[in-house]
Amino acid sequence: MTGTNNKPGKPAFYPPYFAFAEGRSFRVYRIDSNDEVISGQLKETIRDVFLDDGFAVFILDEKLVTLDFAQRRFTGLSPLPVDFSSPYIAGGRLNGYGRDRFYSINYQDVNRGGAPEILDFPADNMTDCVAVSGSADAYCGGRFVRAGIYSGLPSEKAAVADGFTLHLEDGALTALSTEDSFNKEIFINRDELKFCSAGRRVCYTDFDGRKYCTENNVTLEMKGFPDNCVPKELRHGKIVDNEENVLLDFAEEVNSSANHIMLKREHEGGVYYFFMPKTPEETEQGTEPAPAVN
Repeated sequence: MTGTNNKPGKPAFYPPYFAFAEGRSFRVYRIDSNDEVISGQLKETIRDVFLDDGFAVFILDEKLVTLDFAQRRFTGLSPLPVDFSSPYIAGGRLNGYGRDRFYSINYQDVNRGGAPEILDFPADNMTDCVAVSGSADAYCGGRFVRAGIYSGLPSEKAAVADGFTLHLEDGALTALSTEDSFNKEIFINRDELKFCSAGRRVCYTDFDGRKYCTENNVTLEMKGFPDNCVPKELRHGKIVDNEENVLLDFAEEVNSSANHIMLKREHEGGVYYFFMPKTPEETEQGTEPAPAVN
């Protein structure tokens, strides 16, 4: 069970209670009565007030104070992080933001006279954080900070439920699975892959349509191939020179028929299967000579 937070001068609710806070003063009522349940004044300005099951939580400057309605007394006092701001209650915890982190505080321990558990999680892009509905988490910079799930979608509101992350933006609701998933696509009449080399640099186009060059086991994306890049061939998944020496392992051979070779390429989290024709010599002889290795 969680309560609601209160902007100064506006009510906070937790049935059957509601409360007002203004300046250093507060008043608590029941919705079925005009009489005050309790009222009073604190020594400092009340920045926010929250209600929970039978008690109130006051946020002061770097302090958290709890008040029990039945006992009619203050039950707890605890310091807050110096950069704690924008507090709200969700998932049974008091949550808020610091300069570069998300805070989640077990305020119920304070009401019981104990010290609160204060969890903090580093976060990026704190300016675009939104609360995660029904959870003690925040969505900052495309990432659910506490859950450690990256979605990357812009969100006015966000939630995690039943194995999905939910994102509401401009009236559109998007659900993403938190489990690994696969998209199956068939490419027809796609541009042929291109391969070339310039000195020790081996270059190629990949299935994402981008150009890459590899040298000394370092691969970089390129805007274009070098002017002196000499065309090369792909044989049995390997980029080879004119003497059929292997320049680069590009794909893995997984199967073959009388006329074609089936190859597998893994790139940027994707798995691609493609077919290439055998050479006339391989087709006639029924053999598959492997390229030479330096």
